[in-house]
Amino acid sequence: MWIHVIMGPMFFFLALLCIAAGIDYIGFPGTEAINTVMTGGKLGAPPAIVFNKRTGYAFPFFPHAVAHFSKLLSGKIGLDKGHELYDNNGQMIEGTGGGEKH
Repeated sequence: MWIHVIMGPMFFFLALLCIAAGIDYIGFPGTEAINTVMTGGKLGAPPAIVFNKRTGYAFPFFPHAVAHFSKLLSGKIGLDKGHELYDNNGQMIEGTGGGEKH
């Protein structure tokens, strides 16, 4: 199962990068085409992948993506004011609101 979940997508992404780099080496816009697909064709959008023949790849989207994933994985629940959070015993968890229990 791990082949289908991890190795397959990773192989596809790395193969795509290698093909784009090869296309860039022969003078055609390989990484530019990938950036167009990744940004949905938006003009003026910052590139997600940058390839330089001397230095290789750079991924300027990565720090931005890590910030969003860390918010998802932080385990914090944002509650609106007036809502509270209760544990399994029906006790309100301290600091989670001040409204009435429904």
